[in-house]
Amino acid sequence: MALVLILKIAEPVEAILSFAPGGQGELVVLAIIVGADLTFVVAHHLLRIFFVILGAPIVMAMLPQKYKN
Repeated sequence: MALVLILKIAEPVEAILSFAPGGQGELVVLAIIVGADLTFVVAHHLLRIFFVILGAPIVMAMLPQKYKN
């Protein structure tokens, strides 16, 4: 989030809503209320979900056997 703010890729409120933990629906509602860019907020949440779903099996495959159970 700091990199987004330093490079001025997004307004602070959009960066906070994009990287905040929570449900996508709830944060989209908050983005609508505060007038943030919905495309930016939704795109970041979808990418976060995408990377978690694809990244979890990769990380599990790299863990030693003693940590898998």
